[in-house]
Amino acid sequence: MQRVLIVLCVLAVSLAGRSAFAGDVFGEGGMFAKENFSATFTMRSDYVFRGVSYSDRDPSVAGTFDWSHSLGDGGTVFAGIGGASLSGYSNYHSTIYPYIGYANSIGAFNYSILPIWYSYPNAHDRAGETDAGEIYFNVSRGIEGPGSPTVGMFYSFSPDWSYTNWGIAHYFEPSIAFNLPRGFGLNFTAGYQYVEGKHAQSSPQAFWNWTVGLSNSFLGFNWDVRMHDMDVDLDSPLVKDYWGDTRPDLHLFKRRVVFTVSRSF
Repeated sequence: MQRVLIVLCVLAVSLAGRSAFAGDVFGEGGMFAKENFSATFTMRSDYVFRGVSYSDRDPSVAGTFDWSHSLGDGGTVFAGIGGASLSGYSNYHSTIYPYIGYANSIGAFNYSILPIWYSYPNAHDRAGETDAGEIYFNVSRGIEGPGSPTVGMFYSFSPDWSYTNWGIAHYFEPSIAFNLPRGFGLNFTAGYQYVEGKHAQSSPQAFWNWTVGLSNSFLGFNWDVRMHDMDVDLDSPLVKDYWGDTRPDLHLFKRRVVFTVSRSF
């Protein structure tokens, strides 16, 4: 997976370079013009990933540094690196994740592809075995009607799923978002994590998670309040291997409401 990310980085720079040498790469419209760079700072009351608290219900701070460049075909190539605090949950005190991607549209459909690599530099593991890579695919489309809804489908693939190297993993997440009066947004998601491979024992392992969120922008900040919930068998081999040999604390999987505020620069 790391090799895939490196190859895609080289490919992205090559694609962006098709127009870069036509002028000043650092000037207006150039590949490395200042308007192509941005940063986002985020604070959360809890770091929840697919229904599970990775910060042990504690607050988390995160940040990303991003670059993007428009191509001649109407698409955009982008790359960045992000990081977040995990408050010492299990072996994971923090995570760092480089990513690269490409976005475009076909007719009324918007799509993107984004390989990402999650690294846990402070984890007490052997040779980074908790590190993991995924490839994200996302398709969305706006629909005419009350609330101007946008429907989407997110899919993630991992050839060797994380943490204990379970094997092949798939994650599906359909969503729908509505525009409400006064700039509010209402969003629903439902996710299904499916893991198969060398440690799946007699059958593949899976769990569900879902969210409902309300968002808005105020004074230059983006605000989001979101309810997370999930359905998982705490005695399954997946959970025991993922969170250790003993049955994990139930509070990591409980329904919770998470407050998020972020600002981009």
